[in-house]
Amino acid sequence: MADNQSVLANPTSMDTGSENSDTGKPNSDSGTSSVIDANKPIDDGSKKSPDSNAAPVIPDTYEFTVAEGSTVSEMSKTVAGAFAKEHGLTQAQAQAHFDNTIKNQRLFAEDMVAMAAEKGAELLAESKADPLIGGDKWNKTLANVKTVMDRPEYEALKDKMEKSGLGNDKDFIKLVSDFGAIANEDTHEDGRKAPASETDADIMYPNLKK
Repeated sequence: MADNQSVLANPTSMDTGSENSDTGKPNSDSGTSSVIDANKPIDDGSKKSPDSNAAPVIPDTYEFTVAEGSTVSEMSKTVAGAFAKEHGLTQAQAQAHFDNTIKNQRLFAEDMVAMAAEKGAELLAESKADPLIGGDKWNKTLANVKTVMDRPEYEALKDKMEKSGLGNDKDFIKLVSDFGAIANEDTHEDGRKAPASETDADIMYPNLKK
């Protein structure tokens, strides 16, 4: 209903042009006038404080924090600090850049691991299908490879090949398998190394040797 309408909901309904009953002149009471002086500046709260124009604080040295559970080398921090100094970054800006760099490095490493696993699976399928080392020869090939790669001196090489996925490459497997085959041929079933001078009879009947 119109009687319940709020004045605040319709400010233009206020009578600002009423006359003074005593003078017959328009009411000039500033307390009831809704007229806004167009020449008066409006304070929108956007005025800056005196300190807002101050130059950013560039530290002499930068201190970087690392997320719990993460490991970052001191060299990485040194490089990040040099970058921040060169580009005039504040401590907060430098930390944000540092965090983003570490995050990207971690994502890159994860991508590399995933790519290596995918490539390794492809190489393994090719190796198993290879006519020289795969098919019904695969178990023998693996035995020959194991003979070589299980030796302590090749432990580091074995770890690198497994992580890169290249340990499944058919050419690598052929090479290692050939060495393993030679080593297995020079070894008795009981594990004894056969001297080059031994004959088949010496191997078959070792108790008859004088």
